[in-house]
Amino acid sequence: MQATFAPLISAEGSLEYGIKRWKFDLRGIYVGERHQRLSLSSTDLPAYFDLRAGAEFALLDDLSLLAEGRNLLSQAVQEFGGYPEPAPYLGLGVFYRF
Repeated sequence: MQATFAPLISAEGSLEYGIKRWKFDLRGIYVGERHQRLSLSSTDLPAYFDLRAGAEFALLDDLSLLAEGRNLLSQAVQEFGGYPEPAPYLGLGVFYRF
């Protein structure tokens, strides 16, 4: 059994900007320290700040190219204990709207 409890403090903020065929966003997510209980033991997961940035370019009305960066400050991000997220994470993609 594993249970992770919600942090006492968490906050999220973002900025978005679009011009012509471009969209940009910058997002910050703060998650405070959390307590995790495993079957017979418990630990505290550290607080972290996750800085994210993204861009989207519309090739057509229904087709876009995407780029995204997460954990750009290389924080020790763990939503669940024992499973750290990559630092930093960069992704590219294509988005098609039906």
